[in-house]
Amino acid sequence: MAGSFRDMDAESEVDEDTQANLCCPHPLSAALSIIALPCWLTSIRTIEQNEQAAVMTWGEYRGSIVHPGLQIINPCGVELRKVSTARQTLDIQNLKCTDARGSPIFVSGNVVYRIYSAKKAKVDVKDATKYLHEQSPM
Repeated sequence: MAGSFRDMDAESEVDEDTQANLCCPHPLSAALSIIALPCWLTSIRTIEQNEQAAVMTWGEYRGSIVHPGLQIINPCGVELRKVSTARQTLDIQNLKCTDARGSPIFVSGNVVYRIYSAKKAKVDVKDATKYLHEQSPM
């Protein structure tokens, strides 16, 4: 039974997020940042360990930052949507269901999950954590 579960980190076949162009993500952002050079003083952002960020430029997805560290990002029209990629748990308590004979049984458990894609978690879905909480019967 223990061999039937496998670690998704080792054998993950997940679509790779595209690497974002952080200095010139959009021609309008590039033009505005050249005109207002002092705004570059606020352009250094930190991506923590076990964190990714989706880069949105004027409301359009441009790519993802998948490596932790300091990033210099064009400050004009760019928004970072950060998501934690650390393993998280979800507790399912006392779910009442019936077996094949119609007898009620109570089931509880823990779900361990990890978000692999900043684009899918912050662009394709409104709120990935809220989605998981709504899909699991609590």
